[in-house]
Parts: sequence; structure tokens; C-alpha cells
Amino acid sequence: METQYALVIGLIAAFYVYKVVGGQLKYKRLIKLIESDSAFTLIDVRTSGEYASGHIPGARNIPYESVGDSLKKTAKDGEIVLYCQSGSRARAAKATLAGKGYSNVWNFGGIGQWRGKLEK
Repeated sequence: METQYALVIGLIAAFYVYKVVGGQLKYKRLIKLIESDSAFTLIDVRTSGEYASGHIPGARNIPYESVGDSLKKTAKDGEIVLYCQSGSRARAAKATLAGKGYSNVWNFGGIGQWRGKLEK
């Protein structure tokens, strides 16, 4: 019986880690979101200088340090896609937003995964 409880607790913990840390959004899914005119928020969590050097079209720049306080007008169940230079700041920002009750947040990873032109 204790083994079953441990297994259930382990599965719940693994699911939580996947939702908070995982949840990587693939390139094709981001393109579908953009092309379908779906209501979603695309956020570049890099510094303003990095953002100015080139960003995914339509992305808002909210540096990682500010992301938790800058989305107060965004619905907590609205779809949010984050990216940065390598994916690590986006992963941390995703965890921050999950801790604030945002439930539909995706990490696109690093800007290098973007295959289209960048806006400047």
C-alpha cells in the first residue's frame, strides 16, 4: 500500500515538474499559433539590448527580472509563449508565472529555434 502511495506521489510530482519546467513549445506549434491569429502573448524575456538586436515578429519585450510583475492585465488562463537566448531564462520565467497562477505558459526555448526573419 505504501508503494502505491509513493508511486502516485511520484507521478504527481513528475507532472508538476513537467508543467512548470517542461512544456517546451515546438516551432511548428508556434507557427500555427501565429498563422491562426489565435489570441496569445509572445514574450521575449531577454534584455532590451538583446531584443533590439532582433526578435520574433510580434513579440513583446519583458526582461526576465520583470516578467512576474508585468503581466497583471493578462488573463491567468491566457496562452503565453516565452523565449530567450538559450531557453534557460524562459524556463525560469515560466516557473515564476506558474507560481503566480498562470496556467497556460509555454517555453519556446532559444531564439535560435526561430527559422524566420527577425524584426529589429
